[in-house]
Formats: sequence, structure tokens, C-alpha cells
Amino acid sequence: MRRLVIPFFFIILLFFSGCNSVPVTQEIPPDQTVNQKDSQTFSGEFTLENISAPELTDQSSNYITEEFADIQGVIWNPLCFLDNDRFLYLATNLDYTDPWVYCYNLKTGKADKLYPSEGGFVNLFVQDNDCYSMTDGTALVSIGNNRVSNKILFKDWKQKHPQYENCDVIANPRNGKVILLDNNAHICLLTDLNLEKTVELPFKGVYSTNWIDDNRIILGAFDNFENREGSAVITYNVQNEFTRKTYIGNDKFFIGPKRDSDQYCGFVCLDDYHGPPKTLGVVDYARNKIIFFDFENIADMSFQHHWIITAATEEPIDWEAWGRTTEGTVCLCVYDVATNSYVVRGKDLPRSAGMIISPDGRTIVYKTFEKNYINREK
Repeated sequence: MRRLVIPFFFIILLFFSGCNSVPVTQEIPPDQTVNQKDSQTFSGEFTLENISAPELTDQSSNYITEEFADIQGVIWNPLCFLDNDRFLYLATNLDYTDPWVYCYNLKTGKADKLYPSEGGFVNLFVQDNDCYSMTDGTALVSIGNNRVSNKILFKDWKQKHPQYENCDVIANPRNGKVILLDNNAHICLLTDLNLEKTVELPFKGVYSTNWIDDNRIILGAFDNFENREGSAVITYNVQNEFTRKTYIGNDKFFIGPKRDSDQYCGFVCLDDYHGPPKTLGVVDYARNKIIFFDFENIADMSFQHHWIITAATEEPIDWEAWGRTTEGTVCLCVYDVATNSYVVRGKDLPRSAGMIISPDGRTIVYKTFEKNYINREK
């Protein structure tokens, strides 16, 4: 088996603009801590489910797709919705310089310029309507009332702590804790950004991890990393050390876990996969399931909240011809993991260059190579 990689539909292009910040631990007062779901008992192994070629229902008559031309004069890419009305996007000048992150409000039509972009796009932690954080292996940025309240560049942090140069930094801005994934030793350390206390977690062969909520983490690991044997997904409570382990089969993996809520986690389930973006894994914490999806005729795909957005074609794609042009049309489709429904919401749309969906599923921002669109319920 070849090396583990994260395919392109989980990677957002990261721009760097060279600002520095001082690492500090951000603690959330107890009365502001997000409540954990009572239904998430984490008492047993995950149930494994495979869904292949789910039935697609045409509901395009219930939705309207309109051109969205409110963002002009820049090159931009949608990042994620914060709530049902606001979304974040990354914008640069037409010559790809001066990257900034903005927040656009669909109700008011107003865009707020937030901060120069230096990464921190993959994982979203929402505290309330005015406070949220974005974090990934490059940076952690916390926003309060449309202003940066905390900013940490992990390249600067690693310069101060060079012993962790080979570690991925997975931060939780709500509890101030950090997981350090050592890519050489394939172990995890639990600490904070000030390194006041560092504890090695009791797992070997770890290759990926992320936060579930403020107390629990989820990991992908092999019993035998060198031979890639014993592929498992592990959940671990950092407070009481409760652990559960689910073997998922040596042909499946837990690569690039991405979170934007405490209820679901999307990940790449095939290794070194460079083919069409039609496979995806989703952890459904409430129903105690890991679901492996295999869709048909998918040109592009994205997972947010509990929605899988797909840009689908009616016929199988000739990828050699498809890659030579930006022409061609697709159907905009949405799979609801919570209800197991897969519907067409728009037809004959230009090919996707980025798409995001609101938490309630009613609104999709759909970007193409020429124009941009909003798809919403009528």
C-alpha cells in the first residue's frame, strides 16, 4: 500500500501573507462550554455501513438556482457557512495577491473583511453567533464580533518548540488543548499551546486524528503500521480516558478527518486515491455509525454538517477528456446523512469550482469557473 494522502476535495488552497502572532492558550469559561449530546454514549464499537450508488430523486422543481453576483472585483472561493445566513470566503486580488478572509451576510448583502489569510480553514468550532474559530495544521484563528481575538501560526510555534517540528498540530480553541501527532513515531501527545503539561496517549500506529468535541478525540491507527494491518478508528475521552476501538477493514482508512460540528466527521476512506471523487466516509456520532459512501458519476463532492454535496453527471465521466476543459454541465445534488435521502436540486449547471451548504441545508453557494450561483428552496 502506498503512502497516505488527502485527496483534493478535502484540501482548500492555503495562502500565506507573513503575519506573526504570539501563541496563547484560549480558555472558554465553564458557563460558555458547548453542551455535549446526551445521545452520544460512545459505549460500544461503531456499526459499519456501506452505501453504494444511492437512489437519486429529482426535486429540482422545489428549488431555484439564481446567479450570485454580489462579490465582484476579486478572485474568491467559498469556505464554509457559519450559520444559515453567513458564510466565509477567501478572496484575493485579480493577480492572486493580498489574500483575506471575509464574512458575507446573505440577509444584508454585506461583506466584512476579517483577517489576512494564513491558513486555518479546515475545522470549524462555533461558540455562538458572534464567536467562532477556524483551525487546521497551519493556523488557529478565533473571531469575536467580526474581529480577530486570537491568532496562532503553527510554523511560528514550531520555531519556538523545534522538538515538535515533525508533528501535526490539532488544536481545540474551546478547551485550549492540543493534540500533537508525531508523523515519525506515529504517536499522539496531549498538551496545550503553552506546553504546561504533555502526556503521551496510549496508542501506536496513529496516522490521523481530530477533535470530536471538547472532551473526545477520534483517531485513525494501524495495529501494525509498517505492514498497514489492523486498520481501526479509535475514540478517546481525554477526561476519563475511556477508549473504544472499531476495526474497519484493511482496505479502508481514516484520512483527513474534517469537522464543522460535534455530530459528524467526514473523512477520506481510500488510500492514495487519485481517481474520481466518488467515495467518502462519514462518522455519525449520534447513531454510532461509520458510513462508507460510493457514489456514481461524480465530478465534485464536498461534505459539511450532515450534507454531502455532489456535482453529478448523467453518464460516466471520461476523465481524460474531462480534465482537458472546464466545459460541460452537471446536476447539483445533496445527500442527507441524517435521513438517508439523495436529491437533485439543480440541473444543467456549469461545472463546479467550489460549493458550500448552510447548516439547515436550504442554501447552497455554488461557484463555477465563469459565474456563481445561489441554490435555495422556493
